[in-house]
Amino acid sequence: MKEFLKNYPIIDMSKAQLSMKDLYTRTEKEVNDFLKTRKGLAYLRMKYPNLSMPEAIREYKSNAYQALNY
Repeated sequence: MKEFLKNYPIIDMSKAQLSMKDLYTRTEKEVNDFLKTRKGLAYLRMKYPNLSMPEAIREYKSNAYQALNY
């Protein structure tokens, strides 16, 4: 169990020490970098098949901010 926790820390200290503005900027960059790839677009089509592309992007960003900013 200790080995698992060492490899997968519960709190990302680099994010915990950022201001909200810096955290938002960092998350925005990570999201945009992923969505610029084919893998990112394929993920959107798979995850949100009934949404238009702008709606799927908006939904993905919303979920990403919740997950990355904990």
